[in-house]
Amino acid sequence: MGSVPPLLAFLLMVVSGWVHRRQLIVIEFLQAENRLLKAAIALIPRALSIDGCPIVESIS
Repeated sequence: MGSVPPLLAFLLMVVSGWVHRRQLIVIEFLQAENRLLKAAIALIPRALSIDGCPIVESIS
């Protein structure tokens, strides 16, 4: 079995770089969304939160 032709290798590197950049953009977006949601949950008064809810307790 021979080596990969240079043009194919170049195209694979370009595509993998593009996919990697897209993944970084998605990760950055999800981290920002997570920060906003945590901030929004922190604004909910304790009186309105559900007592014993593991989700609310683990975030605060």
